[in-house]
Amino acid sequence: MSNLILEVTDDALRADVMQSKTPVLLDFYADWCGPCTPLAATLEEIAHENPDTVRIVRINIEQNRALATSFEITKLPCLVFMREGQKVAELLGNQPKPKILRQLEALASRE
Repeated sequence: MSNLILEVTDDALRADVMQSKTPVLLDFYADWCGPCTPLAATLEEIAHENPDTVRIVRINIEQNRALATSFEITKLPCLVFMREGQKVAELLGNQPKPKILRQLEALASRE
């Protein structure tokens, strides 16, 4: 399976994220969210450059309202960093690639 999942549902989240041994970055977005589009391009670059160290999962809040509610998403875009099924960090807004990479490195160093 690719480390970049374009869409995910509640069932897929349980299978692909909560049980993943690889760190996971959840990208909560909406089609109407302006800053979400450039962030998606940045995340795609990161996914292709780091295929073995992180899985990036995009979650459309319009199609997955229960997931957005369960993660208490109130602003977009919202990046949630997960390790072994647990939320360990969060970044709000369109973040620069170096900042996202620093957070991923911090996540990986917690092993």
